Amino acid sequence: MYYRTFISIGLLAVSLFTPTSNLHSTVKKRVPSGTRVLIKINQNVSSKHMKTGESVSAIVASDVLVDGAIVIAAGSRCIATVTKHKKSWYVGQPGQIQINVQMVQAFDRTFIQLTGAIASSKGRSKQTESVIIGYILCFFFYLMTGDEGYIPMGTIVEGYTAGTVFIEASE
Repeated sequence: MYYRTFISIGLLAVSLFTPTSNLHSTVKKRVPSGTRVLIKINQNVSSKHMKTGESVSAIVASDVLVDGAIVIAAGSRCIATVTKHKKSWYVGQPGQIQINVQMVQAFDRTFIQLTGAIASSKGRSKQTESVIIGYILCFFFYLMTGDEGYIPMGTIVEGYTAGTVFIEASE
């Protein structure tokens, strides 16, 4: 008798702790090359503070759907780096900054390579003011720098998947 009760309790415990289904059903989806992805830059990026090769925080701005299934969820992580950097310099030369979002994390946690996801900014040049005022008034105006390149937090960048991939997606 005790033996049957013990087995019944054991089977009940196993059935309670065994998942019967996923919360989200998944299906294999084909994400075609050129699928549009909107990316949101999550930090201020300035040519004064960033250097080429540094990572930039970015996330997917909105869900990417294929046949009604989410293949890339809003808020997914992106891999982005500074690809061009030039600080503002003397004689009014402007700073310049460029970032490239190379990859985005798909619904199944794999990474998809992107193309065309580039944001850039060039500061305002002050070369004319620096040269004219420096020539007329004082040599020290040659030390005037241009404005820094600046990409504000919240900037939306448009990119596209670089190739066709198959991923597990949410229905």
